Amino acid sequence: MTHIECTVPYLTDIQAVNQPLSLWHAHWRGLVETAFQIRQKVSEPINRGGLDFLLMQYENTKRGVETLRGQVQSKRFLKDKKAGVDEWIKWLCTIINDKIAGFKQIEKITLVRLPTTEFLAYYGPFFSNQMEIILYIGSREDTDGATVIHRERSEVDMTTRNWDLLSEYLPQTVLINETKRR
Repeated sequence: MTHIECTVPYLTDIQAVNQPLSLWHAHWRGLVETAFQIRQKVSEPINRGGLDFLLMQYENTKRGVETLRGQVQSKRFLKDKKAGVDEWIKWLCTIINDKIAGFKQIEKITLVRLPTTEFLAYYGPFFSNQMEIILYIGSREDTDGATVIHRERSEVDMTTRNWDLLSEYLPQTVLINETKRR
C-alpha cells in the first residue's frame, strides 16, 4: 500500500483579497445580480440543467469579494467516490462559467481546511477574483473515521484523520477545462 502525502491548505491562506469594495459598488455594479443569477440556475432541477442545490451569497466588502456558499450532503456528493465528486463540481463550474461569460472563469477548485474546525471545503475564485465559491463538505468523519471533538463548535482531531481514505473520495484539486452546456 502506498502512502499518500496530502498538504491541504487552510482557506484563509488562499482566499482572494482585493481592494475594499464600497457598499454602492457591491450592490449596484453587477456582483449581486450575477451571483443571484448563478444561484437561480444552480437551484433548478437536474432535468432543467441545474443541480437542485441551494447556494447563499454574501458580500465581504472588507476583502472586496462576493461569496457564494453551499453545504454539500455527503450522500449525494460521494456516491461514486472521486469520479462522482469531480463530475458534480465540474457541472457546477460549467453553470457558473456560463453565467459569467467574458470574465475570468473558474479554472480549478481546491480542497481546503477550515482554520477553526479543521472541517473540509472546496474553494475557487472567479469573475476576475471579485467572486468566490465555497462548498462546505463538513468533517467527513463518516468517510475516514476521524474523531470529531464536540464542544461549543465541533472540530476534527487531525491526528485521527485518514488522508489515504479521504483521497479516494475527494480529489485535492478539480481542474475545469473547456466546459460545454448540456
